[in-house]
Amino acid sequence: YVRRREMKGTEKRTKATMADVAGRAGVSIATVSRVVNQTAPVSEETSARVWGAVRDLGYEINHVAKSLRVGTTHTIAVIVGDLGNPFYSDFIKGIELGAQRARLSVMVCTAPTDEEAAQRQVQMLLSKRVDGVIMWGWCLQQPLVERLLSAGISFLGIELVPESPTGARKLSIDFRNGMADVLAHLVSLGHRNIGYAWDQRDRPESAESRFWCFREAMREYGLALPEDSIGIATGGQRPEIGQSAMLDLLRRAPDLTAVVCHNDLLALGALRAAKQHSLRVPEEMSVIGVDDIFTANYADPPLTTLALPRVEAGSMAIQWLLQEGADRLPPPQIIPRLVVRRSTGPARADLATAQPARG
Repeated sequence: YVRRREMKGTEKRTKATMADVAGRAGVSIATVSRVVNQTAPVSEETSARVWGAVRDLGYEINHVAKSLRVGTTHTIAVIVGDLGNPFYSDFIKGIELGAQRARLSVMVCTAPTDEEAAQRQVQMLLSKRVDGVIMWGWCLQQPLVERLLSAGISFLGIELVPESPTGARKLSIDFRNGMADVLAHLVSLGHRNIGYAWDQRDRPESAESRFWCFREAMREYGLALPEDSIGIATGGQRPEIGQSAMLDLLRRAPDLTAVVCHNDLLALGALRAAKQHSLRVPEEMSVIGVDDIFTANYADPPLTTLALPRVEAGSMAIQWLLQEGADRLPPPQIIPRLVVRRSTGPARADLATAQPARG
């Protein structure tokens, strides 16, 4: 709520936060972000409750920009892995929408290729006096992130290890439930021999990471994930890397009937590798991606994928980066959604078994 009292002829007001609005409306912080930033559909009843709380509390949607440092340049930098991946273009679009509402400019950077380039990038961000940095994945190593924080630059990361630098903010992605949905779908189709394809430069050690959550979901279903069922290639998130990882899997684990790929670009390459081996998808091999980039629906066959709401995530990221008092609040969570298309189907009859119970 908003408290008011007279002090020597002036009015002093405690500003309402997004968390206050969420509490008053009885919804999550993420839902408040969806309503006020109009990044995703929300029921009329819920939207009315949120806007009622905004009105009652006097919440200023653009007041987040006021939390920036004195001497601000009103510029936010975004660092992503590869601008060639259409996933990031949607994420940046969401950031730009949020930045426009907060009257901020956005600087887009790609992940540096080596340590020297990383040092130069951080120095550039310091010299440009950016007010904040949003980073998806480990584009910069932790000491460089700490250098930005020590200079008073706000920082928010997505898909980082839990031991993020002190003072860093983050958005959480519910890959645990997302990967559980992926496994439930495959298991219901009779799949038991399931592999995973990824680029070994990704960091799987986080309990929130895609690979870790996939492995945990396999374990909960009592399914084995031997080393031969993990296809690894090196070179970035590109279709040819997914193709290489899939070929590696087919050579070492010929009994696989389904493969989950770290993202959709790798999955597109996996589809091509399956064709190289004369494997029909999905009759003889099911393939699932993650992200739901726009090309996923135009693959041959259209790709089943774990969709991430990229535009919403971008808008939420900039809101949370600048939200006053966010350090004392739990981070909003991005909720993936399984989109079933034609790249998944029943397992081959000779390899399908009764559905195991989830532990």
